Amino acid sequence: VAPLWEPQSNTVAGLRPLTLMTIATPHLGVRAFGWFRFVPHPLRYAAQLVCGRTGIQLMLLDNEDRHRRSPLLLEMASSHYATNLSAGDNAQDKLLFDAALRSFSHRVIYANLRGDFLVPWGTSALQPHAAKIWPQHEPPEGATLLDSSHIDGCRLWYEHIGTARRLGKGSRPAHSDAKKWSEEWEMSCALQESGWRTICVDFDLVIPIAHNRIVASSRSPFERWLNRSGTRVVQHQAEMLLAAAQRYDSASGTDADPTAVCEKSAQTTPKFDKPKRAL
Repeated sequence: VAPLWEPQSNTVAGLRPLTLMTIATPHLGVRAFGWFRFVPHPLRYAAQLVCGRTGIQLMLLDNEDRHRRSPLLLEMASSHYATNLSAGDNAQDKLLFDAALRSFSHRVIYANLRGDFLVPWGTSALQPHAAKIWPQHEPPEGATLLDSSHIDGCRLWYEHIGTARRLGKGSRPAHSDAKKWSEEWEMSCALQESGWRTICVDFDLVIPIAHNRIVASSRSPFERWLNRSGTRVVQHQAEMLLAAAQRYDSASGTDADPTAVCEKSAQTTPKFDKPKRAL
């Protein structure tokens, strides 16, 4: 987003930045979450063989070369770290990632509580202390409950609106390995300053395939059948975006809370036409 953001007009690629939605996104990297936290440090470099440079960045190892003083994800989290590059970089080449992020009127997170083999809950929901939380997890104070139980294998459990705030060192929870968690915590604090709406999604799963199910991935007939319960989440996502766009008044420059339109979709299973084969 940052390369496309125009500070003077506050537009992204010429468009009004209304809603930014992330779905099962590793905001804090993956090294400290899920099964990744058990990978020995030397073996983490093998991520480059699977995912290329992106794998190294998600393991927060890209600061160990001579071109970068801190991991890219940490630089992107705030303007302070976005400018923490090598001394030879020109000012005009440094992107204000956090300013581009805050240009959006709404920031929404859809995160899998469990069953996501690739992007665990902690990094997706900006919860650095939640390396493993199920089944102890409880909705945070002030959360709005959506589904009381699973419907067709899918539960949109709750929605929590985190107001924009600045988190200091006193907000950091006690942890036995503070050094290991320092970068994840700094990223979480910086990103949470912008304010996010988090939707907790829970699938009734035995195998960890929630990463594809949350977007109802349907690249084949079998995958369409396997991830069919994810259509409820996709419907909720679509109505969230649509509500924000419809309620935006371009003349007055105001926009309203998109939550109301989404409450009904959380209780029903949408009907979709069979997708046409791509040409």
